[in-house]
Amino acid sequence: MPEFVGEDPMGWIATAERFFDVQKIYSSDKVQWAFMRMEGVAMLWFQSWCLENLDADWETFTIALMRRFGKRNYGGVV
Repeated sequence: MPEFVGEDPMGWIATAERFFDVQKIYSSDKVQWAFMRMEGVAMLWFQSWCLENLDADWETFTIALMRRFGKRNYGGVV
């Protein structure tokens, strides 16, 4: 699973989901796996985001990731 530094969130999510399928990662563990692959501004954002989203699932996380790092205004929120 590649590092995420804040670029190409859609591609990173797709690669992460493929990794999770191949490695048979439980849904409840996906956000923690993502945490281990965050670097730079993505890590800073993730640490802040986690303070308000302690029990977030993968879907909630990916929506937030796209809102923050997507090129377009994803979901109407920046």
